[in-house]
Amino acid sequence: MIAFELTLYFLFGLTVGSFSNVCIYRLPLKQSIILPRSHCPECKTPLPYYFNIPLLSYTYLQGRCSFCQKPIHRDYFIVELLTAFLYLYYGWQYGFGFNLLYFFLLIPIFIIIFCIDYKNSIIPDLLVLIIGILGLVKFWIPNLDPLFTPLYSSAFGALLALIFIGGLIVFYHYVRKIEAMGLGDLKLFITLGFLFGLHGILFILILSSLSGATLGSIMLWRNKKNFTTQIPFGPYIIVATFIYMLVGPQVIVLIGTLIGFLLLAMYMPIFNAGSVVGG
Repeated sequence: MIAFELTLYFLFGLTVGSFSNVCIYRLPLKQSIILPRSHCPECKTPLPYYFNIPLLSYTYLQGRCSFCQKPIHRDYFIVELLTAFLYLYYGWQYGFGFNLLYFFLLIPIFIIIFCIDYKNSIIPDLLVLIIGILGLVKFWIPNLDPLFTPLYSSAFGALLALIFIGGLIVFYHYVRKIEAMGLGDLKLFITLGFLFGLHGILFILILSSLSGATLGSIMLWRNKKNFTTQIPFGPYIIVATFIYMLVGPQVIVLIGTLIGFLLLAMYMPIFNAGSVVGG
């Protein structure tokens, strides 16, 4: 029964991943995600159902359109497979219930944001709005994973993101006369702060900033671009968010424990010296 259930989660993830690819392609073009039905991005030929099966069709066609023979980008395959594996993982973690349904809604939205911002350097307001709505809905979902914080922590998380990222944007715009970050990134940070609370947004802020600065600098250097060249920051935010969802709370506890041991190691000689003098 467990194997059958997990198989269903995987297959459902493939289906959702396939629909996510439609959203990734059409939302930046402001096209309907319902009609017309799926077609080749190059020759615009509508695809029959047997050429639209997640993973299998791409593999069978060897990554090429059967009509115009133009290559199909491997991103389609990766998005379907990644979504399926994430659905499988969270299905195994939680089993069917409100927690699983909540993650099933969040996962494709995060993946779509990652891909659209990476390709087009925009984060659609609609997707950020959906995250915000899910952030409000969480207060009425019983026994939701503590990863999603109560109201006071959510409010502080959103406020921290607004002050820190908003202040950064204002500073660079008016003082440095450059655009440090887009408003889409600010909106995304605020909704994530409301979703995951103070600890969550701190984790996401720090990790995305460090990875963005490091990997972004390497990419600019390899492409021989100026370091003032803007790069999409949304993908770094989303990767940091997924890492927080998977291991963030455990990492925070580990860091807190390590800091505690370091402080104890630093102050223990002082306490020992004081006890000797007192003795």
